[in-house]
Amino acid sequence: MDLPQINIETILYPTDLSENARIAFSYAISLSAKYNAKIKILHVMQEPSDKAVKLIGDDQWMKFRKERSENAKSILIGKRQEAAEIRESLGKFVNKTMNQDGMVPFFADEILLEYGNPAEVILRVSEERKCDLIVMGSRGESGLMGAMLGSTVSRVLKKSGIPILAIRAK
Repeated sequence: MDLPQINIETILYPTDLSENARIAFSYAISLSAKYNAKIKILHVMQEPSDKAVKLIGDDQWMKFRKERSENAKSILIGKRQEAAEIRESLGKFVNKTMNQDGMVPFFADEILLEYGNPAEVILRVSEERKCDLIVMGSRGESGLMGAMLGSTVSRVLKKSGIPILAIRAK
């Protein structure tokens, strides 16, 4: 039986900036070095839930949504201090991982900051940017909590058209 040749040119690395995500980043870097692939780093800011929207009312929600939309545009083009702080955190996160012994250099093609449902944004970005692999951390929720809440990783696994490497916390 002939196995298909694996060709990875672009890796999407979604991060919540947690310690587990940093561990997953080391896998993304290693795979990037092995396949000479670019890494796209993605951080998603979660939108408020429907329950939160109902609590504040429609008028207040529309006002809040307009302000948030304007803020998101400002953040994405780097005009607000908040954007600088988040981008600085992403940079520190990358540098902390890079400064560990044995880490190899990599090429971060893009650092993206997006708003929305994390799973949906990860899936959309992976398609739009034509990624070949998603490497992400997983907290390993199980039991009732995992069944009730699910996880971003499980939602992405169910709907992704590309391979996913999920790194579970130790």
